[in-house]
Amino acid sequence: MKNTLSTYEMVHALLKDEFASWSVDGAKAVIEWHEQLEEDTGEQLEFDTVAMRCDWWEDSPRRIWEDYAQNNYLYRKIFDESTFEQWLGDNTVFIKLDNGNILFQIF
Repeated sequence: MKNTLSTYEMVHALLKDEFASWSVDGAKAVIEWHEQLEEDTGEQLEFDTVAMRCDWWEDSPRRIWEDYAQNNYLYRKIFDESTFEQWLGDNTVFIKLDNGNILFQIF
């Protein structure tokens, strides 16, 4: 038996996850990213809120920089947005959200 969910239903399910900290923008972006992946690959994906919560994280650019880049001596510099985006893009997939946060695959 298969149940097809709308984008809205999947976003709502992500937002109901008490262990996740999605914004509406973040939840929508992660669903749209997976929908695009399905379209690009031609393979149907299974909707799994736990997997998405474990694979993706949303935070401010500065907090991501502080949490990740400072652990790498090559990037212990003053925060700079262009350097940050280059560094993040070299390490993972990320999406800039309208709310100013970044949604990224955990690495």
